[in-house]
Amino acid sequence: SEEETVTELAIAAGELTYANEDATNANVNLISADADNNITAGTDGALFVDVSAEETVTELAIAAGELTYANEDATNANVNLISADADNNITAGADGALFVDVTAEQTVT
Repeated sequence: SEEETVTELAIAAGELTYANEDATNANVNLISADADNNITAGTDGALFVDVSAEETVTELAIAAGELTYANEDATNANVNLISADADNNITAGADGALFVDVTAEQTVT
């Protein structure tokens, strides 16, 4: 007669279990114990990452010729887009974005 093997592979609580023919189990924990690991076991025992916990709140805006980036830690990074160099014709428009008044331009000869 043919020999039949009975094996099983299962996952529970983030641990992979292999049961061999002798009914001895080999287990492998698939979730690292490292700090700040966001992988957990889902309700079905398989690996799960809750991406809603990873959502970020950031904002990019421009006002008075200055670009402002607000990050998750509320440490803002601002960049002045208008050079302070002499004879610079770029200013901030009424909406805060960059503006050059072409009616004020003069031709240099």
